Order: sequence, then C-alpha cells, then structure tokens
Amino acid sequence: MDKQQKYYTIKYILADYLAAVAAWGLFYSFRKIYIESGKFGYQLDINLDNHFWMGIIFIPIFWLLFYTLIGTYKNVLRRSRLREIGETLYVSIMGVLLIFFALLLDDTIVNYKSYYETIFALFAMHFLFTASLRFILSTGVARKIRNRTIGFNTLLIGSNLKALNLFNEFESAKASYGNKFIGFINIDETNGHLFENKLPCLGSLLDARKIIADYKVEEVIIAVESIEHEKVGRIVNELEDTKVTLKVIPDIYDILTGTVKLNAIFGALLLEINPEIMPQWQQNAKRVFDITVAVFFLILLI
Repeated sequence: MDKQQKYYTIKYILADYLAAVAAWGLFYSFRKIYIESGKFGYQLDINLDNHFWMGIIFIPIFWLLFYTLIGTYKNVLRRSRLREIGETLYVSIMGVLLIFFALLLDDTIVNYKSYYETIFALFAMHFLFTASLRFILSTGVARKIRNRTIGFNTLLIGSNLKALNLFNEFESAKASYGNKFIGFINIDETNGHLFENKLPCLGSLLDARKIIADYKVEEVIIAVESIEHEKVGRIVNELEDTKVTLKVIPDIYDILTGTVKLNAIFGALLLEINPEIMPQWQQNAKRVFDITVAVFFLILLI
C-alpha cells in the first residue's frame, strides 16, 4: 500500500471511528430520555456513567473491526459513492443487529415496541453519521482524481494506432479518470515508434510482472487490434495473479464472454475484466451475512 492509499485509508478509519462515537453517544442519550424514562415513568437525567464510557470505548472498536473484516478499507480510492452508500446501509443493518442481540436484548422494557424503536434509532444514527462522513471523503477523493491530484500508475499493453488514440484521449480529457501512464509494453515491434516522445517502452509481455512490481502498477489497459484477439487471453493469464485492475477496449470483449465478467467503465470507453463471477460488494455482503448468522447462534448457545 503506497503513502497515498495509506493516508486516505487512515482518514476513512478516523471518520468511521468518529461517526461510531457520535452515534453511540446520541443513542445513549436517546435511551435515557425516551426509552428508560418511559419504562420508569419519570424523566431520567443523562449521567455519563461507566456504561456510557464502556460503550464509547468498545462500540467504535467493534465497528472498525467489523469494517476491516468485510474489506471496507481495501482500495478506498476507487470506491463508488453510490455503491458505498448501499454497502454502508447493508453493513449498518448487520452491525446494529449484532449489537442489539449482544448488548441490548436483555434491557427491561415496557413492551416489545421499545425493541423496534431501539433498533431503528441506533441504525438511523449510525448510518446517517457514517454515510455522511464517507460521502464527504469520497466526494473529495473523486474531485482530486478528476483534477489529476490523485492518480493510479497505469501500464498500457499495445503500441498500435488504437493504443495511441486511447492514450491521447485520456491525456486530453478535461477531467481525469485517475490513470497516470508510466509506459507501454510493445506487442508488435513494428509500430512502437508511434509513442516516440510520448510514452516510454518498458519492455515486452514477458517483462510484464517485473514491470508491474518495479513501477507499482495498479491498472493495466489492454489495447490490441481486433485481429489480435488470441493475444488477450494470453495477457490475462499472464497477469492473473498480479492483483492489478485489467481493462480492455470494447471491441474485443466478445472473446472474453463466458470466461470473465465485464463491467462498463466510463461509459463505452473501457471494459473492466473481473474474473470473479460475484461482484466485490456481494462477496462482502455474503461474508457479513455469514459472520452475523454465526455470531447470532453463538450468542444463543452462550
């Protein structure tokens, strides 16, 4: 993880921590003023007792561990704002249910309506604080990407006219897509001259893994001619375990149908090769569900 990624990961962790602290503090006041006052029949004072401080200390730690477990802090610079809100909603529901069954279920209540009010209040407070801070952070990141303040080291595979046009389109765009081109790999030695004084040639496909490691490449764009379809499969196999993001130009997607999942990136400009059949957010959601069910039954057994 580079310094840029670490910096924004820490900001996300800090924002989530502050959101959890604020949400639990407000929820504690809500329980005293509304739930417990209704239970005892008179207005209770808000005392910052041991229960309050224990919650302020350990509840945010629980949330941070929960987020880490499901992969929230992986690659925070590439998070979609809309998808992030959806993930935050789902994870907040799961986390609140865990807290409810672990800490709040044994509360003395007037009727079962208080349980629903407790769950909804904690969820609403936590989700609103967390989603708001994350949206502010992700909006700032998106703005810096568009302004080219933040960029991802990108390797271009291909040196033909199509690759050159693609490179020129990225470089001339008013708003950046986040790609910081560090060089290209020459597939056909006869046309490498097209990039003279524009982009350095870093080697051949055989050098790809070393180039990715040496230059800390985060994204690879495959730009070969339509008649060179057979090369794409070889390139994908060569880079399969490098953990870089792979993208191709749209007119060669047909050779990948049925073997990988394709996602449109920036309209019709590029297609992302995703070898996972299940999207990342669904993998995270499934992991959260599995963990929630396991912890729930563990609590019941205890």
